[in-house]
Amino acid sequence: MPSRDHTRPREQRRASPRAAKNAIGLRKAMSMPERVLWNILKHQREGGLTFRQQHPIGPYVLDFYCHAAELVIEIDSATFHRGSQVQRDQVRDAWMAERGLVVLRIGAWRLPRQRYEIAEYICGLAREMIEAKKKAK
Repeated sequence: MPSRDHTRPREQRRASPRAAKNAIGLRKAMSMPERVLWNILKHQREGGLTFRQQHPIGPYVLDFYCHAAELVIEIDSATFHRGSQVQRDQVRDAWMAERGLVVLRIGAWRLPRQRYEIAEYICGLAREMIEAKKKAK
């Protein structure tokens, strides 16, 4: 599991006004793979899990976020590996890592057929991260 720096001030994660506004629109326009995963994640409450959809943080809007685990889940579309998208996502992932967040990327093409396995993996990872955080205190 990646190490996280918990010394960063929370202010560095505060959403920009633009990201907060964009998040509202993105919640209404979620892609089919995002909706499929959200329909499972929104019901996962045991073990301290609470997931947020289209969560604004800094200048970005995250597909899904588990605050207790500091876990970011991003759904990558088929165009993810094209053009400058990879470079933009590397910059974004580095920004998240600097703030102690772990980013998990999932290909959108996997969700329709493997939705339950993927959701189970995400929840298991989030629980492990929460437990590791508790032990580190």
